[in-house]
Amino acid sequence: KFMEVVETSVARSIQHDYGINEVKTKAFDVVQRELHCCGAQGPSDWAEARYNNPDGKGALEVGVGKILGTYKVPDSCCREGLSESLCDTTRNFGSIVAVLAQTIYTDGCASKMMTVIRKHDYVALAVVLAILLTEVMAMVFSMVLCCAVRRIDHFKA
Repeated sequence: KFMEVVETSVARSIQHDYGINEVKTKAFDVVQRELHCCGAQGPSDWAEARYNNPDGKGALEVGVGKILGTYKVPDSCCREGLSESLCDTTRNFGSIVAVLAQTIYTDGCASKMMTVIRKHDYVALAVVLAILLTEVMAMVFSMVLCCAVRRIDHFKA
């Protein structure tokens, strides 16, 4: 169930937010570069993204974009060590050409993100528990402070 949530949120982020929301765009670029991945399940996810058609019509509505592979992928999908000109040429020419030339990553980011989460699940659990403990302690201290202020007002009268 958690894997499905991760996949849908990554796919939604690609389709609707990439290129529009600057923070999410930069964050997803970092994810793609660091995890060596492209798209939620693969480079073909970019065919449906607003990144290719900012007016809101996806390449799938045209009908041939995904079949021919003529959609663009971001430069963060390019493999490390490639020259910038080679990366720009292949990623703008078409993703099938880029995959065949092995200039972009072919793995999806959702599965790679789940691998990282599984690898560090105890750390994530410890962080969640620390945040929960901090919240509970803050509530206790605020109640103590509230009661102390009420007692002070009681003695003044």
